[in-house]
Amino acid sequence: MALIALTAAALFAAVNRSFKKFLLSTAVALIVTSIQWIPAIRYYQEASREQPSSEFVYEKTLLPWSQISQLTAPNYLGNPATGNFRGQANFVETTAYSGIAILGFSLIGLISQIRQISQIKKFAVFILLLIFVLVLPNPVSLLIGKLNIPIFSTSVASRWLILWPLATVLLAAAGINRFIEQTTSNTAKKARPFLERPGLYLPLAIICFLIGSLWIAAFMTSPEFRSVSVRNLIIPTGIAGLFITTLLLENQKRSLLAAARRLLVPTIALVTLTELILFGHKTVNYTEKDFIYPSTPVIEKLQELSADYSRFASTPGSTIETNFATYYGLYDLSGYDALYPRRVGELVWTAQNNGQPVTDFSRSTVVTPTNPTTARNNLWNLTGVRWIINKDDLLSRHPGQRSNDLSPDFKLIWEQGKWQIYENTSAFPRAFFTADLPTSLTALTTPIYLTSLTPAKITKYLPNSVEIEIDAPQNGYVILTDTFYPGWKAAVDNQEVEIFPAFHAFRSVQVSPGKHTLEFNYRSL
Repeated sequence: MALIALTAAALFAAVNRSFKKFLLSTAVALIVTSIQWIPAIRYYQEASREQPSSEFVYEKTLLPWSQISQLTAPNYLGNPATGNFRGQANFVETTAYSGIAILGFSLIGLISQIRQISQIKKFAVFILLLIFVLVLPNPVSLLIGKLNIPIFSTSVASRWLILWPLATVLLAAAGINRFIEQTTSNTAKKARPFLERPGLYLPLAIICFLIGSLWIAAFMTSPEFRSVSVRNLIIPTGIAGLFITTLLLENQKRSLLAAARRLLVPTIALVTLTELILFGHKTVNYTEKDFIYPSTPVIEKLQELSADYSRFASTPGSTIETNFATYYGLYDLSGYDALYPRRVGELVWTAQNNGQPVTDFSRSTVVTPTNPTTARNNLWNLTGVRWIINKDDLLSRHPGQRSNDLSPDFKLIWEQGKWQIYENTSAFPRAFFTADLPTSLTALTTPIYLTSLTPAKITKYLPNSVEIEIDAPQNGYVILTDTFYPGWKAAVDNQEVEIFPAFHAFRSVQVSPGKHTLEFNYRSL
């Protein structure tokens, strides 16, 4: 989204420049930023984002027209912090509120001097039109969803609202400049009073219309929601009143009111800042990290057990929240990211489907299979899931019991309160040697048996660098059950070698008999 906005800005800016200068500046910018956009393009190509998925259908993520109300009164439809949000989609993604004053000044900037529109205004208007076309139900947005256009058709429509603050702030800056010119310029004051200028008083009428419409709609809504909307209209209405008062007082000439006028603009700025801070704190509140990342006995035990880089998994009802394991230095198969390597998704979701290949899977979430199936157990064994955590509310009355979700191969090694940790005695090492190189997803459908499986020793493990030592009994492959991905380079005894995909999603290199030192290093360019 940001790339599209910046590209549009560059094109609008190029109108007032020579074409050669535009090409030169663009080339320099591309070279300087290549360290970011080249890996980003590669990541997108390798990710599951282009994979058709029923999880996100573009047409289903369009917002109803009524949800535009959040641009004027952010909590008009409620707030998840108070448990009464009744809008569609995610609240954070659909509330691009910038403040009443910003909205008012942006209207001034948009409407005033309409015949002498600048390139910045054109760019802001382009962004606004793009938002309304992509976010709300209309013939164009419905067509985009059916044409399968890269980036657009696979995006979540409501998230394009992230560009709203950019457009409104650009217009508001122009509006503030216009407001200052009209209130301080002697020439402007002699010409016509402030309120007699359509480009300056029309925004006042629009603000009144927006606030008034929301009040009418609030009283017409069902009783269960009425109090929420009415209560959350009070602050926006008060700030709108202050903004309108500023415009009205501009037309006054008495000294007392003139002195008051000088305080109104700073007051609006202070009130707007306070309003946005309060709104932001209610939406994204801050607290002590110990409340988010507590140190608990089960996590401390997992940290102790995972010193060999082995992974853990969870049974249903005992899952550690996605991505939290990274904070604790633990290794988990699950994860959430807007983009993740497609190979990993295909492997994990095939295991989730008991070994049957799938084409419709989550584009943003990798969920470790928890239902007890052969494919799940094979995946856990292959990926070095050595520790299984389980929560059982009956454990205090039946100590030492075994969960029905666990294989007989899992050995109970720790329990405290309602929590248990089992050891998967069939788990493979995180890195190992084998004479075979399975590359297909179908290997998950039956128990995995590898010829001459020999554990390898991981001597260094960093996000972008891994070192492994192995004493290979014969010709074969060293498999590291980390993601196979372009950009990783491998060397065996300081000699660069090719990386092969193993089990469709992992990295492997070919070695000869004897002792070897392997290095994996990631270089984005």
